[in-house]
Amino acid sequence: MAEIHHQTGKKSEKKAPKSKRKRTHLDMTAMVDVAFLLLTFFVLSATLADFKQIKMTVPPPNPDGGMEVNEEKMLTIILDQDAKVYQFKGVAESGIFETNFSQKGIRSLLLEHKKKEDPIVVIKPKKISKYRSLINVLDELMITGHKKYVLAPYTEQDSLAMASYLTTEHL
Repeated sequence: MAEIHHQTGKKSEKKAPKSKRKRTHLDMTAMVDVAFLLLTFFVLSATLADFKQIKMTVPPPNPDGGMEVNEEKMLTIILDQDAKVYQFKGVAESGIFETNFSQKGIRSLLLEHKKKEDPIVVIKPKKISKYRSLINVLDELMITGHKKYVLAPYTEQDSLAMASYLTTEHL
């Protein structure tokens, strides 16, 4: 409690000396040990994220330079910008059709194509297409169970066929 000192004409009495504060010392060793034990436990027990990879088998190179493919077994998918997908069966002169990534779009197309004996899917991404579109097509191929598919470059012939399709169908 607080004391009140009255001053009289006499000399004031000596005040009691202030007690010195003792510094507290916390031993942090135990807390640091527990923190490192918890850290090592969670690091070692956590599972690392599994990378989802698509396994592709590449045939050995043909010394003759190419191989003959029955065009009736081929389905070509052209990837364009803004997730636009074009497809044609056989050669481009047979007709190019636009589709999308919905189940009624590319998935039903791939399921229908899978009914053929030994079907082949050719994927031709344009330089302006998104990488995500290619991954979506590869996912659809895995879902539908296609075994043979090829990533091919988008050629000038494809460009001419697409130009004629876009001018006749969409204008």
